[in-house]
Amino acid sequence: MEYFILSKDLIDRQERTLADCTKALKAVEQLLIQQNKAILANQLLNVEAACQYLSVSASTLAYYRGRGLPYYRKGKDGIWFRQGEIDEWLQTGKVNRHTK
Repeated sequence: MEYFILSKDLIDRQERTLADCTKALKAVEQLLIQQNKAILANQLLNVEAACQYLSVSASTLAYYRGRGLPYYRKGKDGIWFRQGEIDEWLQTGKVNRHTK
């Protein structure tokens, strides 16, 4: 039967290596989180998806548009929203009151 004797120096090196790997993995995790946020921020949502995202009806979404929620129009019926702009609008509480 063979026995392995681990020196304190070897154990310390392994602990440092493990700590370095853990630190590197946390950095990669943070980078992936940031990249995911950037991708979602640019994601385009149609009216149905925006309603689901906000958990509101289409009429409430139309009301929000009138109150300054940024949107894009393509063609006659195509209305699109950027998820990041929705989030920003919600966080800032920005209201654009149109006078008619």
